Amino acid sequence: MFTEAYLDESGIHDIAQICVVGGYYGVESAWRKFEDQWNNILENHGLLDIGFHAKDFYGREDGKRVPPYADWAEIKAERFENRLVHAIMRSRIFPFGHGSVVAEWDALPYDMRKFLSGAHRRNGKFLSSGAPKKSYYLPFQFCVSDAACNSGARDKVHMFAGLDRTFSDYASVLYHQLQNDPGLSDKTRDKMGTLSFPLAKDTPALQASDPLVYQLYQFQLAKLKGPARKRPILISLLKNRRPEQHFNLFRTKDFYGLANLARNKAAVHEGTGYLV
Repeated sequence: MFTEAYLDESGIHDIAQICVVGGYYGVESAWRKFEDQWNNILENHGLLDIGFHAKDFYGREDGKRVPPYADWAEIKAERFENRLVHAIMRSRIFPFGHGSVVAEWDALPYDMRKFLSGAHRRNGKFLSSGAPKKSYYLPFQFCVSDAACNSGARDKVHMFAGLDRTFSDYASVLYHQLQNDPGLSDKTRDKMGTLSFPLAKDTPALQASDPLVYQLYQFQLAKLKGPARKRPILISLLKNRRPEQHFNLFRTKDFYGLANLARNKAAVHEGTGYLV
C-alpha cells in the first residue's frame, strides 16, 4: 500500500525570520478516512468550497477576525478548531517538519547556499545553480528524507506539496536530482514516488498540514526571542509524532555542519534526515 506525504510551508514571504516546511504522512487508507472526517467538518460550517487556511483562521485585522471567520464568536471558532485538531489526532497520520533561520541562511557564503540548496558540483565546479536565495529548499530536502526514510513505508511514498509556481518549479528539479543522486541506496530510491502540487482548497491533507506549519512557525519564532513553551494546539498536532521524527531548526552551526558532512562523505547519510 502506498504512503502519501503532504507538505506545506510557512515563512516563505520576504520579511519572514524563519522558514518552516512540514506536514503529515500516512498510508492511502488512513488519508481517505481522514478526508471524509475533515470535509464533513468543513461542510457543517459552510467552508467546503474554500477549504481551511490557517492564515485566514488565525489572521487578525485591528484585533478582529477576518473573512470567512469575521462574524464568528470565539466559542464557535474554538469548537471548530478542536474538531479539526481531533480529526488529525484520531487519524493514522504522522507529523514531520524542519525549518531554517532566514537571516543566518542569508549570511552564509554564496557557494555554500548553492550547495545546500541542491546545486550539483563536480571536481570543485558547480554544474547547476541551486537556489541560494531560498532557505526553503534545505528543510524541503529534509522533509523528503523523513518521508522516504522514516515513515516505515514498504512501498512508494508519493509526495504532495502546497506550493505556488515560484517554488514548485525548482522543487520539481531538486526532487528529480535527489531521486537520481548516486549516493542514495536502492532501497531509498525505490521508495521515492511522484511529487505533485495540488490546490490546497481541494486537498484536505494539505489543509491539515497548514495549521501544523503555522504553529511550528509561531513556536520557533518565539524561541528566537527566548525560552518558549509549545501551545496546547501544537502539542496536539504533534501527538502522533513517531520517536524517530525530529524537528530541526537549522542555524549557522548546522549549515556548516551539514556542508562539511556532505563534502566529507561519499554516501548520503540516510535515515536521519541528511539528504543534501
